[in-house]
Amino acid sequence: MASAQGATRVPSDTQQVGAKLTDVGPFKREDLSTYLTRVKKDIAFFLADPPTGIFIAPYEKDIANIHALVMGPSGTPYEDGFFEFLIRCPVEYPMKPPIVEFLTTDSGRVTFNPNLYSCGYVSLEILGAGWSPTNSARNYKAFVEHETIRVAVCDAVAACLSETSTLPATLRDVVLKKFLECYDRYEAAVKSKLDLSGKEMPKTYFYLKGTFEYAELLTRLRDLKQRVAEHARRQ
Repeated sequence: MASAQGATRVPSDTQQVGAKLTDVGPFKREDLSTYLTRVKKDIAFFLADPPTGIFIAPYEKDIANIHALVMGPSGTPYEDGFFEFLIRCPVEYPMKPPIVEFLTTDSGRVTFNPNLYSCGYVSLEILGAGWSPTNSARNYKAFVEHETIRVAVCDAVAACLSETSTLPATLRDVVLKKFLECYDRYEAAVKSKLDLSGKEMPKTYFYLKGTFEYAELLTRLRDLKQRVAEHARRQ
């Protein structure tokens, strides 16, 4: 599993939300006013014409902390997965870039990409430090397709239903709505790979050892579809 040295981590929610304006080191109130005005402006600009498949929700008590939900693009191994990021705009913003943490990691057990580490670190290098020429595109694709359905779809939807998701309520609703809209594609993708169930995954740097669980994923998907539909009827 890849790891990042010296990765910049986003503080926990308890450290972020509700922070006082006086708890910002040498920055003056007028500096904060300018910084928050710019954050508000950029959020409004984004919401006026959001890119397809990207959704954001700032914290009500601290708009400089923003949850982002990114759906995997069509035609990729990440297709229609729900990938969560936490974005923190520092008081020096926009002179300093936001700090971004990747949260869809199965509690630190899954690395989805050479640039998205299991520790949450997001690398801006063309290829993250974990990439090696020995990693074939075929092995990479097989791993990511399986883990996208398992972690970024099934686990994400289950967490929204049980209200254990770290996403705010507005983005949980997006996940549940989009899950039903994309369900036929999820089931078709899993059915096409049922013959791999129980077989060992090809080796990549992403994981140490694992097996394909497509039969189990099909059962999970069908159960989740029923539960999400029932949830929608109660709303």
